[in-house]
Order: sequence, then C-alpha cells, then structure tokens
Amino acid sequence: MQAIYTKYLGPTDARGSRIKATIASGESVTIGYPHDKHEGAEAHAQAALALCQRLNWSGELIAGSLRDGYVFVFAGGDRFASPVTEEQQRDALMRRLDAVQ
Repeated sequence: MQAIYTKYLGPTDARGSRIKATIASGESVTIGYPHDKHEGAEAHAQAALALCQRLNWSGELIAGSLRDGYVFVFAGGDRFASPVTEEQQRDALMRRLDAVQ
C-alpha cells in the first residue's frame, strides 16, 4: 500500500474550502472541508478515509504533519526502530530545558 498525502485547498470564487487526498499513483479524492471537525489531522483524516473507501483499503491509519499538509500511513506496515534511545531523548530534553532557564 502507499502513503496518503493530504493538502488543504483554499476557497475560490466558485468553490469552498476543500481537502485533497492523493497517493503516489495519482489516484485522489477531494472533499469539502469538514467544518464539523477540528482543524488539522482530524479534518484531513476525513479525506484520507474517503480515498481508502474508494480503493477498498482497510486498516488503522497513523497521521503525521508536514509543512503543507499531512501524510497517513497504515499501522500494520513495515516498522523501523529509531536509533535514538529513550535515555538520549531525555538528555536532549533536559539540555533544552536548561537552555531556556
């Protein structure tokens, strides 16, 4: 399966706000902006789910934000472990906190 990329499309004179979901093959779905949803991943997920429905894809999606949209991937896909340990994450956080104080 492919990752799903979503992007906000602002309103025009002819159409209201929309969200477009696309995969690498070019298949896409565009939906009207779901104003009943909060901004961000929750709203973009509606477009990703609409594309999944069209493609008959099922599974749990995980979202991540990009500068100009979101990407959705399936939780059951290939998994890779971060080379950064929890101890290194804690140390980095403590250094940032010390720098702020």
